[in-house]
Amino acid sequence: MNSRDYEKILNAMPETGVYVIQEEDHSILYFNKRVQQVCPDIQRSRVCHEVWGGSCKNCPLLTIKSRQESRSISYNALFGGVVDIIATRTLWEDTIPAFVITVTPRIGSYTYRKLLRVDLEEDTYDVLKVDSDIWLTGKEGAHISAQLENLVKNGAIHSEDVVRFTEFIEPNALRNALLTGKKLLTCIYRRRCADGFRWHMMEIIPAFDYTSENQTAIFCVRDVHDMPWSGVESSRSNILNGIDSDIIRRELISDNHSFQMAPILKARYSMMSMVHLDSGQCERLDLTHAPQIQNTLVGDYDHYVALALADYIHPEDTDHYRRTLSLQHLREKATATKEYAEERCQYRMKGTPVRWIEQHVVYIRQGEAVTVNLLGQDITEKKQQEALRLQAMQDRAYIIGSLSSLFFSTYYIDLEHDTFRVVSQLSKIGDILGDEVNCTAALQVYANNFIHSEDREKYLQVMNIQNWLKHLRWWNPYVTVEYRTIPDNPGAGPEEYMRVRATAVLAQTGAGDLPKTVVYVAQNMTESQTQSAGKDAG
Repeated sequence: MNSRDYEKILNAMPETGVYVIQEEDHSILYFNKRVQQVCPDIQRSRVCHEVWGGSCKNCPLLTIKSRQESRSISYNALFGGVVDIIATRTLWEDTIPAFVITVTPRIGSYTYRKLLRVDLEEDTYDVLKVDSDIWLTGKEGAHISAQLENLVKNGAIHSEDVVRFTEFIEPNALRNALLTGKKLLTCIYRRRCADGFRWHMMEIIPAFDYTSENQTAIFCVRDVHDMPWSGVESSRSNILNGIDSDIIRRELISDNHSFQMAPILKARYSMMSMVHLDSGQCERLDLTHAPQIQNTLVGDYDHYVALALADYIHPEDTDHYRRTLSLQHLREKATATKEYAEERCQYRMKGTPVRWIEQHVVYIRQGEAVTVNLLGQDITEKKQQEALRLQAMQDRAYIIGSLSSLFFSTYYIDLEHDTFRVVSQLSKIGDILGDEVNCTAALQVYANNFIHSEDREKYLQVMNIQNWLKHLRWWNPYVTVEYRTIPDNPGAGPEEYMRVRATAVLAQTGAGDLPKTVVYVAQNMTESQTQSAGKDAG
């Protein structure tokens, strides 16, 4: 897998922060765009705990020891709440011992009123977040079971919900339920508030390495009284960056003069030139000012081109400018245009700092005549951003080796056409799938040939096109499932099964925020789970 493939994967996981720190002193060597978004002051060479305000209480590095990887679950307000943190060993630039750290918000990123880290064995808790409506009457380290029982005794829980709530919070019941491998326990109940009772939900999420020896979990409480989210607005892209050729074509064909003044085009373009091909005359209109006669320049188009080439266009771009924008080329292109055509010419201006301009040339046939309009805009900022993205891709190349260890199979999936494209996969999977390109069929074939029979139904319930279409949204960007694979040795015991986590991540959305494309990744979890089991046996 090359750097561009990983660039696409990282872009398809816009909520995941990735950064690299030196093993010796935990100084930062690299950070991706998401980390910079949540922490604008981050800089290379700064120490990790200084950037995150000293929030190291649940850092996976505390438990990594000599292992290749360590994981933890924590709370980070900058990333939106409950997060999974993974630390993986690597050699930065092939020489420096380092850790790749990924921080990923948990599925269903909600606004929680309370977040506690609870030790169920010791019956104690640490406060991660509480709102002003505090029901915790004890200090950190106090018995969590007593705090929860006080809610019932004080009448804070609706009488019709007391039995369900009491059974849910019973310590032995919680411990036993989590030891069965459940990844989430939930209880919905009504709680007394200032304006009466409101529906709340308590969620209990076990630590990644939850065992009888380490009974740590995160308790989350949120107000769900106003669900579903009627006030949530769908995400909208900036319309100025989404103007397409159809809009321009409709405006041009309908009314050339109203097109000149269309506010949406004025907001994007700064100059418009209308070229009369028969006479070679050109009307240049400054769109940054109100439409008045003095803002329109009329002259010979060839003269404008010659003047620009001589005095304004960067020498390295003159040939491209001449090929695309000369009067001769405009006439040849217009003759070949049947209904509609367009071209773009991007070039630099002379001088420093570098300034980039784009001319968008639009050809419209109206009967025997063809109108030609040139729409000009400054794209310097866009070009600078492209340069930064290229630099970022070079930086990311250093962590490709580490990231590749996280995913042994990666696919891009087109939900509309039910097809997939391989980025990387194990050779034996490729041997079974063969030339199959239908996603639904491939998932079934994979389940039948590689997934343990007891986990097959669970896998297919999560990993299917209809489930993705139903559940993946910008506010719920991925779904995941863990399963065991069929061992190569038919006589292998349970301890020899490979355990895998498969994740389908929303990559693109279409109309109505429905998912359009998905990135599917599979990760080997055997090492971490085996170590947890070994710790439990010890």
